[in-house]
Amino acid sequence: FSERQLSEVEKSEVVVAFRAKEIEKVANSMVQLNGVFKELASLVIDAGTVLDRIDYNLERVAEHTSSAVVELDEAERAVRSKRPLVCIAGLVVMLLLQFFYLMWHWGALSSGEDEKTSNTTAFV
Repeated sequence: FSERQLSEVEKSEVVVAFRAKEIEKVANSMVQLNGVFKELASLVIDAGTVLDRIDYNLERVAEHTSSAVVELDEAERAVRSKRPLVCIAGLVVMLLLQFFYLMWHWGALSSGEDEKTSNTTAFV
């Protein structure tokens, strides 16, 4: 080989070594980029799971809210209903009637006993 050819071979070796290092850097960057994409995929999956849970919980909230509205409507009707008030008033009237009946009955018994005692003393 001539010196010129050896010089060309050395230059080529330097260029090849430089290109090999650059290719190795690109390969390392691609490996790092692959790792970033894997982490990003994991984050997307986790975010999807969280969104699914949020969606499920929102559906349950909607269901519970609907049933709560129904229960509140029933409670409002029960509060506004006059049937319990009428029943209570009827019971109070019945109690008062029984009280007056017992007072009248005891009064009649008491006055009847006084007549019996006065009648028995009159005959003696």
